Amino acid sequence: MNGLGFLLGLLCLVSIDVILGFILFIVYKYIDMKYFSKLEIEQLIIENKYLKEENQKFKGTSTNFWSDE
Repeated sequence: MNGLGFLLGLLCLVSIDVILGFILFIVYKYIDMKYFSKLEIEQLIIENKYLKEENQKFKGTSTNFWSDE
């Protein structure tokens, strides 16, 4: 095997590896966005509601930045 054949074989392996990695990354992002992002959004809504309720306890002007205005 000469150097050119080795280099060509190595480039084929690297390109196949990059393509498979890209496909796996796209599948992972699709599953993450479809199934797990709703859980994070619901958790953020609950935390925002809790922070608004805690803010109402203080009734201060400096802490009234959670209003919807």
